[in-house]
Amino acid sequence: MTEALNMSYEIFFENVKQPMYISSSDGQFRRVNKAFAKMLGYSTAELVIMKVERILAFPTG
Repeated sequence: MTEALNMSYEIFFENVKQPMYISSSDGQFRRVNKAFAKMLGYSTAELVIMKVERILAFPTG
């Protein structure tokens, strides 16, 4: 059952039209989907070696 759920998650994450990413607590992209990469004009391989702060700006304060 767990393997089937993991496969369903993988299919959803990769094929959903909404840009999505997963990052680590230190701000490293861990996973990005195709929609996220396309929106930013990078490949998924390029993004997973980048830090989130290089691409996305978050307000401080």
